[in-house]
Amino acid sequence: MTPTVTLRPATLPAGPADQPLRLTLAGRTDCPTVRLEWPADPAAARFVPRPDAHIAHEGWQVSTTGAHSLDIHRISSDSSESFTVLDIIGLDTTAQAGRLPLTVTLVDAQGQPAHTSTHLLTTDPAAAIQDFAASPLAIRKWDGEDHTITPDTGLPPGSVNLSWKGPTTGGTYHLTVGDSAPYTPDITTGPQGVHTCRVDKLTASTAFSLLWEAAEHASAATMVMVTNGDIDAGSLSADGIVHLLGKPRQYTAAQDGTWCVVAATDGMVLITVDRGSVPAGTAPTTTVSVTPAQGNPYDRTLTCAISGTTTFQAHSQLPVPKDATIALVNSSAGADIKLTWIPFGTGNGGDSLTPCADGREIPA
Repeated sequence: MTPTVTLRPATLPAGPADQPLRLTLAGRTDCPTVRLEWPADPAAARFVPRPDAHIAHEGWQVSTTGAHSLDIHRISSDSSESFTVLDIIGLDTTAQAGRLPLTVTLVDAQGQPAHTSTHLLTTDPAAAIQDFAASPLAIRKWDGEDHTITPDTGLPPGSVNLSWKGPTTGGTYHLTVGDSAPYTPDITTGPQGVHTCRVDKLTASTAFSLLWEAAEHASAATMVMVTNGDIDAGSLSADGIVHLLGKPRQYTAAQDGTWCVVAATDGMVLITVDRGSVPAGTAPTTTVSVTPAQGNPYDRTLTCAISGTTTFQAHSQLPVPKDATIALVNSSAGADIKLTWIPFGTGNGGDSLTPCADGREIPA
């Protein structure tokens, strides 16, 4: 039987995605290795395997062999198999939309190519935020006077206009400013599909993030703009716009103060505290402590506001440098604490949080 390899889907979302790439192999399932290779051109669309890339089926594992290839190894075999279906989880694509040539090689037990096929995939930009920009880049301090107009921009002090290209259906945009709750901004779409919205009342220590959450899949291109003063932390320093193409990761934190992880890359951590099972009338609280590998530790305490019988969520976001430890301290028992990790980019360096050296694990 002539070997064949089929890939699905033929169109993938540009940027981070949780959609698996399915390989259907027929004719040479005795080969212990399947090799995927894509162009080395950094300007072209390509795969970016996440550190947690894996096969959804038992008996196979993923091994990253270089910046432009990966191997899928068989770790168990069944000679009665006549075909094999492999779902590869954790293959993001770069944000560039367009054609993604892919070569699939079946490698035999002697390490020799037994069959090679070429495939042409397409990356779809529908789920990505592209051409993100802000004007002005230097955020002037808001002085409390909404009516004061900055002459050179026509905007009040502390205000910026955001512009980008991206989807408008099938999901929702969320804007988080400083310690405020995320909200859906007022967005205007102009010529050539350029979206704009305005962010007001920024200060020199305000960070804000724009996220796209798609309804059909979990992929999102994320951008964060920060100003000098809120982002200096250890080895991490950014002033102006930081473009993020890492997929936001959601975590539910432990409620006993033992939650402790290490950041694999520079990034932002967004924190939300809610009442959970805390008794009514008691303000849920937690302190997020960040300890850089170099530099001074810093923390932020979040305490929910109470009005009558209503407990309001508390929100904050903190910059975190690579290799820093993030821990929760003095959390209210029973409080509902959620964290969103936004990595500054993806790649072999990792884009997630990992347990601390003492073995404490990330709660499910």
